[in-house]
Amino acid sequence: MSIREILETKAEKNGEMPFVSYNNQCVSFRDFNTNINKAVNVFQLLNIKKGDKVCLLLPDCLEYLYLWFALAKIGAVMVPLPMNIEQHKFRYILEQSAVKLIIINEKSASRNLKIKNKLFLLHGDTDDPPDGFILLKNLTSSSSDKVNIKTNINGNDPLAIFYSFAKQGAPIGSVVSHSNYINTGRMWIEDIIEYKKDDILHSSLSLNHPCTQILTVMGSLLSGCPFIMREKSFIRDFWEVILEHSITIFFYTPQIIYALLNQTEESNIPDTNLRIVYGPRISKELWIMFEKRFGIKLLSGYWHDASGLCLSNNKFHTKLGSIGVPTKYYDVGIWGENNKELPIGQIGEMVVKTKGPEYEFSGYYRLKDKNRESWQNGWFKTGDAAYRDVEGYFYYIDKIEKCVLVNGTSISAAEIENEVNAYPNVLTSTVEIIQSESDLSSYIINVKIIPKKDKQLDTHSLIESCGEKLGLSIDHMEIEIVGDFSHSLTNRLKLTV
Repeated sequence: MSIREILETKAEKNGEMPFVSYNNQCVSFRDFNTNINKAVNVFQLLNIKKGDKVCLLLPDCLEYLYLWFALAKIGAVMVPLPMNIEQHKFRYILEQSAVKLIIINEKSASRNLKIKNKLFLLHGDTDDPPDGFILLKNLTSSSSDKVNIKTNINGNDPLAIFYSFAKQGAPIGSVVSHSNYINTGRMWIEDIIEYKKDDILHSSLSLNHPCTQILTVMGSLLSGCPFIMREKSFIRDFWEVILEHSITIFFYTPQIIYALLNQTEESNIPDTNLRIVYGPRISKELWIMFEKRFGIKLLSGYWHDASGLCLSNNKFHTKLGSIGVPTKYYDVGIWGENNKELPIGQIGEMVVKTKGPEYEFSGYYRLKDKNRESWQNGWFKTGDAAYRDVEGYFYYIDKIEKCVLVNGTSISAAEIENEVNAYPNVLTSTVEIIQSESDLSSYIINVKIIPKKDKQLDTHSLIESCGEKLGLSIDHMEIEIVGDFSHSLTNRLKLTV
């Protein structure tokens, strides 16, 4: 069954049942499909066809969802980008992906007026668009909700290109197919989360992130459970939001776990319906602390943009501190030099292989050399360092290149960040290792910290503590106290090589 068929079936079967809530506006399954059909007619009016690339540079909003699923219905390819993307990276992606249409909001439009020879749709409330922009609201307001779609969609047809951003080098696009969306979303919601009929989902990541799209939104669509969208993250009012919307399944980032442990006193923990928080790798110590304090099940897994959800803990297979066991569509191994499997407990590169053609990766977009380097005898090389224990559980270390050599031992940015976050009066932090190109032992560790509210932080003592516990040189650490910073699952730990 295609995404188009799933949407129409759910609209007919679930009707007026709520599907998504945004800013206290609730949209039913039927109305959701109706609005998607209007967006389909907008795209057809603009001559957007199967295979055409459409860039979405929008904040989280209902229109984002309608546009995304409309593209899925007609077989066009979505190119979702973060709102804070740098201008030169934006221009590169438009050319590299051969985008035909750009849908952008008013704020982003003001800094992208100089891009020529591209068709722009403007999302927003203005009635006076800049030259060269077409108002989306004018097209949708006059659009019919009756559609005539003759295009056939195959499971291996691309649905999205997700770009990842390194400190240096060009953005890299990973192609995700219709089958990947459906199979991964169903596996996550049914086999890992084991949804209940009264579940309500929410993700801390924005709609441009593949985990939000494929796990939270597709999981909601396939299960019939509603999900909640918010404009902004909500670390400081987390429990109020969970209570207000009766959220039961939440996709976390490590920073939110750190913050909740630091800012929530045991006497102030509310009684909520939240039963599972799911997200990326987190340390065994924080995992134990979280479950003990809040009485909520935590599950972690491993996501790679090019291959999907390869590993995960679940109800029957959970080991604290791990990223779980291979999910049902994948085989996973650990390779060393010469692409040889490493013994149990030894750190190497994690490699992944699908178990059937319907689950195969679509690869990197228009990067033949990188695709050739990344695949060896059917195995995909993730570029991530990990190891496997005797029970078959995997443990994520970091990106292979995101480690620093200290006294002959490799230490990752994640280990440094965990140590900083455990220090008194630290709310959360992010770590950047600036490393010499020719000498792994020559480095500077830049730590940005958000302290707990109204708390003083002794940075000198913090540096000494990290130096003592991790063997880091005091001269190699720099600490910056900040009020806020942006995080993402894919780029929160950075390394300059």
